[in-house]
Amino acid sequence: MSIEKLTKALARLDWIATASDGMLDEDFAKPSQRAISNCRVFLKSRKNLPDFYAIVPTAEGNILLEFLVGNLDYGIEFMAHGVIFFMVDLKSEKDSYKQFSSHLDEKFCSAFDAAVLI
Repeated sequence: MSIEKLTKALARLDWIATASDGMLDEDFAKPSQRAISNCRVFLKSRKNLPDFYAIVPTAEGNILLEFLVGNLDYGIEFMAHGVIFFMVDLKSEKDSYKQFSSHLDEKFCSAFDAAVLI
């Protein structure tokens, strides 16, 4: 695992954890501690991490991570109760997504690992 990638991602999460309601705009909800915690646990549990081009809070209080692998744009949205894993093929503009009940769901972790190892 790249210690630099993990350190950078965790530092960004630490900054996000300091956000407050309305920080980015009036409709912005403070990120839930559960979403931040779920994201942190997930990142620390992975052997391989991609170069995330975005680690950002969402207006709904979730945490969004995005990364590219070839022509595929991936996103992971950590919520208080579950995670959404999506992919957009930049050539065809086709997209797909799956929702999982847990950030440590075996199927989600397998899908993430497969995407990172491409």
